[in-house]
Amino acid sequence: MTDVDQALTSRKEFEANLVSRALKDDTFRQQLLDDPRNVLQQELGATLPADVEVKVVEEAPNTVYLVLPPKEAGSTELSDADLEPVAGGTGVLTLSCSFFSCTC
Repeated sequence: MTDVDQALTSRKEFEANLVSRALKDDTFRQQLLDDPRNVLQQELGATLPADVEVKVVEEAPNTVYLVLPPKEAGSTELSDADLEPVAGGTGVLTLSCSFFSCTC
């Protein structure tokens, strides 16, 4: 696993933990919505650089958000192991939220 892959995995796990906690704790959820920068700094135990903006968006039942990474973060190549499951045009993609589910 490359350093980029490891950093992305760590970030995904961190975000998943925040979302899980917000689903269970209404006070924490509201804090994330009201002051996400401060909550992240507390959870990380570190001060974010002044030029880093933090946004938290609460999805609505009829809205889907897709967050694109910066171009430089998305420029890594997939390994042969990553490509193997979808070789030959087969594979499963599952997206879900309260109104949208697709298997193709």
